[in-house]
Amino acid sequence: MKETDVFVDKIKAGDTYQETHEKAVTLMMNMVKKQYGIEVSSEECPISVKEGGKPFLTHHKEIFYNISHSGKWIICVVGKVPLGIDIQYKKDADYEKIGKRILSKQEFTELKEAESIKDRFYYFWTKKESYVKYTGEGICMDLGKLTYEGCRFYHWMLDEDYQLALCVPETWTGSIIK
Repeated sequence: MKETDVFVDKIKAGDTYQETHEKAVTLMMNMVKKQYGIEVSSEECPISVKEGGKPFLTHHKEIFYNISHSGKWIICVVGKVPLGIDIQYKKDADYEKIGKRILSKQEFTELKEAESIKDRFYYFWTKKESYVKYTGEGICMDLGKLTYEGCRFYHWMLDEDYQLALCVPETWTGSIIK
């Protein structure tokens, strides 16, 4: 294990939003304990929120985390570098209609020319969400104008129905430990 490694884990989502939220926070706290030996759950006010809405560990600003959930899965990533992660259940939708609103012209062209429009749409969507979670800006901006500066992405499938993207600093040299 290197200092720069990031750790990814998943659990099944809850039956309600509240249950899913609680399971997600518990997953993150368990991961921090396992990887760094820190018992975050015993700390007073362990989680704070930055101005843009991005949560962080109040007493351990050197450790970053991000959580996403979609459908039946919750995914969490922790590490000692800024990061953002997104998971999406690949449900059917009007990809071209949505793509016109959220993709750049280049991305929209790639979407229309893709062998699988559905797969390409979720590739772009998870990339965008992981980026705005990485920056902490949220999705209040025009997603078609994102420039993805200073970072890089890792994409993978959890299974055939779930697309994931992880955003880390461009200079990151660690490994993804799943």
